[in-house]
Amino acid sequence: MYIFFYGSDLNDRSFVKNNFKKLFYISDKLIATNRSIYKILDKYLEKKRIDDKKTVIFLPQEHFKLYEPLNFSDKVSFKKQLGIPENKIVIMVGNNGTENEQHEKMIDQLQNLKNLENYFFIIPFSNRLDTSGERLKKVTSLAKIKLGERNYKLIPDFVSHEEIAALRMSSDIFLHLRKIDMMAASMFESNMAYCQIITGDWLPYQYYLEKVKVEVISEFHQINLCIEKILSDEKLIEKLNHNRQVVLKDYHYSVIEDWMKLYE
Repeated sequence: MYIFFYGSDLNDRSFVKNNFKKLFYISDKLIATNRSIYKILDKYLEKKRIDDKKTVIFLPQEHFKLYEPLNFSDKVSFKKQLGIPENKIVIMVGNNGTENEQHEKMIDQLQNLKNLENYFFIIPFSNRLDTSGERLKKVTSLAKIKLGERNYKLIPDFVSHEEIAALRMSSDIFLHLRKIDMMAASMFESNMAYCQIITGDWLPYQYYLEKVKVEVISEFHQINLCIEKILSDEKLIEKLNHNRQVVLKDYHYSVIEDWMKLYE
């Protein structure tokens, strides 16, 4: 028996702590997307009983194939499809509507960007936890006041893989500054969509960061300077192409080979 689980299973839920310890102990393999996940798991299980079972493999993502035929030059047409002016610098702010995304901190910084009118902000905001809609109202109001009513698009509904691919292809920069995480497919998707990423050094992405050329900050007040750095980077296209190839190779094609090895 193999058990595969995401970081969100430990960060957002309590199934390991309360319900499924026996399953973890009798399993043949424990499969996670990031070795840092096991540091959390070790707090709830007897380490010596699971050490030999630990495996790190990313789960194959069928929708990654959507990005395969796309080129950097396609980004302009995706902006047009979404009604975004071609000359706008598009920044995707977070990946969903949960508090973990820290929209408030990001928006507080973005409002101070030089020439704010040159930017357009995409804010994906699906949130299974916000049953009252209060968080949606709060962040919508904040974005309207600080970014300008016509400078952003907030997307409250869950979207298809095709729709999120279009949004990522329309974006130039992705702000991924969660409080906690283990690994994020949203970063891989952005890499494949020729979108540069700004992430935080407090997130456990060491293995990923050793291979890609993205921007890493330690404080939110560094966001705007980092954006300016990206926009003036003469090697940006080279970095975007490099990041795309890393993800296609290490988190797409070869992942299937890694899974097949489990059955040998």
